[in-house]
Amino acid sequence: MDVESCKVIFWDLGGQVRMRQIWEKYYAEAHGMIFVIDSADPRRFEEARHAFETIRAQEQLRGMPVMLLANKQDLPGALRVGDIESSLGFREIGEGKFRVQPASCLTCEGIEDGVRWLVSQSKSVARSFDRGNGPR
Repeated sequence: MDVESCKVIFWDLGGQVRMRQIWEKYYAEAHGMIFVIDSADPRRFEEARHAFETIRAQEQLRGMPVMLLANKQDLPGALRVGDIESSLGFREIGEGKFRVQPASCLTCEGIEDGVRWLVSQSKSVARSFDRGNGPR
């Protein structure tokens, strides 16, 4: 996919606990990250927060733009962006570029805006890589 004259490749790494061990294999090649959360299922927010904090602690990802995609905004009862930020403590994230993007993967609402923001932020962050050792 091309966005704003950039070649964009997405990897869906899955959020299941057994899949998380492969995530770090992709960090060195990443220039931005989309973390998807089900905004209609606050019972899983604590698990999502833990996974997100684990990822953000990785040295290779420091300063990388991150978009938290608040999916399922089309469902009744889905938490809005401000409530998600408060509930998960995302307002405290001050390092790097960060955005909570309301979206519906079913209707595609919010997806294009979010991807364009991420590409724009990724282009503005200069990242150089030392083969497998992350940004310098």
